Amino acid sequence: MMPPRWRKILADFLGNPTRSLLVILSIAVGLLAVGSITNTRLQSAYLMRETYASVNPANVMLITSPLTEEDLFPLRHMEGVAEAEGVRTFNLRVRNNEGDWVRLNVIAPPDYAEKRINQVLVLAGDFPPAERTFAVDQFKLPELTLYPDHTLEVQLPSGRVERVPVRAVVQDQTIGASRADGGFFLAPAQAFTTWDSLEWLEQPQSINLVYLTASQNADDYDHLRALGRAAADILEKNGHIVYSYAVNGRHDHPNSTYTDALASILVLLGLLVVFLSGFLITNTLQALLAQQVQQIGVMKSVGATGGQIARLYLVLIELYGLIALLLSLYPVRWMTGVLLGMMQTGINIPASQPHLLPETVALMAALALVVPAGAGWLPIQRAVRIPVQQALSGISPLQAALREGRLLRALRRVRGLSRPLLISLRNTFRRRSRLILTLITLTLGGAIFIGTLNTRISLQSYIDRLRYYFLADISITFQQPYRLSQVEADLLGLPGVRLVEGWSGARGELVLADGSGESFSIIAPPAGSRMVEPILISGRWIEPGDHHALAVSERFLDVYPGLKPGDTIRLRLNGRERDWVVTGIFQLVGRSAGLLAYANGEVIQAELGQSNRTTNFRVLAERDNLTLEEQKAFGRLVEQELERRGYRVEEITAGLRLKEISANGLDLLTTVLLLLSGLIAAVGAIGLMGTMSMNVLERTREIGVMRAIGAGDRQIMNIVLVEGMLIGLISWVLSALAALPISRLLANTINYALFGAQAPLNFAPWSLLVWLGIVLVLSTLASVLPARTAARLTIREVLAYE
Repeated sequence: MMPPRWRKILADFLGNPTRSLLVILSIAVGLLAVGSITNTRLQSAYLMRETYASVNPANVMLITSPLTEEDLFPLRHMEGVAEAEGVRTFNLRVRNNEGDWVRLNVIAPPDYAEKRINQVLVLAGDFPPAERTFAVDQFKLPELTLYPDHTLEVQLPSGRVERVPVRAVVQDQTIGASRADGGFFLAPAQAFTTWDSLEWLEQPQSINLVYLTASQNADDYDHLRALGRAAADILEKNGHIVYSYAVNGRHDHPNSTYTDALASILVLLGLLVVFLSGFLITNTLQALLAQQVQQIGVMKSVGATGGQIARLYLVLIELYGLIALLLSLYPVRWMTGVLLGMMQTGINIPASQPHLLPETVALMAALALVVPAGAGWLPIQRAVRIPVQQALSGISPLQAALREGRLLRALRRVRGLSRPLLISLRNTFRRRSRLILTLITLTLGGAIFIGTLNTRISLQSYIDRLRYYFLADISITFQQPYRLSQVEADLLGLPGVRLVEGWSGARGELVLADGSGESFSIIAPPAGSRMVEPILISGRWIEPGDHHALAVSERFLDVYPGLKPGDTIRLRLNGRERDWVVTGIFQLVGRSAGLLAYANGEVIQAELGQSNRTTNFRVLAERDNLTLEEQKAFGRLVEQELERRGYRVEEITAGLRLKEISANGLDLLTTVLLLLSGLIAAVGAIGLMGTMSMNVLERTREIGVMRAIGAGDRQIMNIVLVEGMLIGLISWVLSALAALPISRLLANTINYALFGAQAPLNFAPWSLLVWLGIVLVLSTLASVLPARTAARLTIREVLAYE
């Protein structure tokens, strides 16, 4: 026979299934948020560290003059080098899905059988590729024209067009590891081919990219920089040129910045969901204990101690938590699969079956058992301390006196307010503690939802600021350097062209105090360029007459803490070392890309031995504010005319394309943010529904009296619905007040994780209207079921209710 205490617990659990279901759902939603985020973070961290390490990524990458296999022998015998390999890397033009020619980066190792570094995952087809075929990386493949016969149309350096079969689709996790050219998201499409195909593709059979792996300290960047410098010295002593080199840790996935940003904020928000669900526990326990004051008195009168009574209710709470835990386990696993699928295509991690990790289950179990118990502890303690005589009388301090406050007395004097509206107003403020807890839940949920929308807008605004570094309508990259005056004259003679500037660029190396180096990119516009408007943090921009001077990105502060305008840094450029002056520090893309600096184009051209010649030109159209599609159409017309005049064009890029690609990189982050804010809104709705259900239950006799004096179903429902709407509106006002600081906190947290800089907060007033619409819908839905329950109560049921 079941002991009386367990019958009591089950009676409380099953006596009001709606209340129990709401509490379980509230806890389960919180566990779903924390569990799915934690599980995804742990599993993705493993994928981004261990699976990335399993492809044996290069720790040092050196871009060199042409080499042979024999030239790599000294590197293979270097102390600290585990393996050394070389590949040929080059660019071709490939037709994209809009019919335009874009850049395709092709990699060809001398022998795939000997290739150990930067291995790829084969997703489909046969790898290595056969001669005169490609294996294409999956990331940019959807943007290319893959014909029905599985061929890509490529243009070779001579202008000859070939259809190259695609025999495999692969995933190369090392794309963007050098942090050059904007990293992963701005990298071109990538393909692999064979060494024997190089001649057919009009390429020399020589190595120009060297991979090294470290035999020890493969995640120590200081050690890797020293190793890279030593390898470059060996090649240079043997008469070769090392144009630049970059380093990357063995476990440092190129896109780990994005998962770090996700983890920094989403775990916090997930825990907040659990915290909010605790308010519903408190509300529920207060209502339950207020109804059971006499039962508590009876238990005390027969000898039950306060501790024994408290344990009864704690067991009930733990039962809620245990059921919520069991219900949330499968959804957590499913949500992990969804998030990992988004990350596979979004930030280049390998596909993986979702697993429910023991660490996640342990965390969820702890939260399911500890948070609800903590939330219910205070009302339980207050209830068990009621004296026996007071408890047997049915009067409890938990049952607030039904006093009319000043607000209600003032409203009563307002003419024109109907009696049902006055009842709704009175009921809204009747249980002040319950109202406060409900408002806290809805207010925080609303403020976080609004803050999430504004954070998304702020991130998009940050990306919009990138256009100030690319004010051109199109950028033209040629396959070889052309004389500035010739190209400018030809382009200015085309209809619709207003301004032309020749831009240069280079890869250089910072020479650090310990003799090691750090690779960085230099962008070199002409002096006084009208196509860049930098966002300066300190100092000034480069000016005409500046020689051997740089404006550097904020990432330089990671290498040179305390760097300020006027300081000098030592650079190695084109094999020569000299000191350069820092004119200013500008803000750009922070941690999401490598080191970047701007210098005068004429100076860089002279350093590279290409005076008055360059491969890159930026063009401004006569019409202002062209859309992306208009820029693309303008670029096609310019390309046709240039090719007619014999220029060898490699790629023409629309100015707004940079913004589009950069925004795509943040889609995963903002999507998950919106998903989590939806869970927070769900907790608020569940909390409001629980509050309304408890309010209706407590007012059963009042509803019966109203029905006895003629109140109809619609009037009863309206009283409950209006009460729910009033709570929703009050929470909206409070959410609007709390949204600004929360928006700033969220935006800055994510911005620092991504860019290492404070976010320019963009607070959109329409976000308040969006939440107003949502909270009104949630309030209505949360009140419908309690209102229907109230309307269905008969006078017989009311008289039987205790």
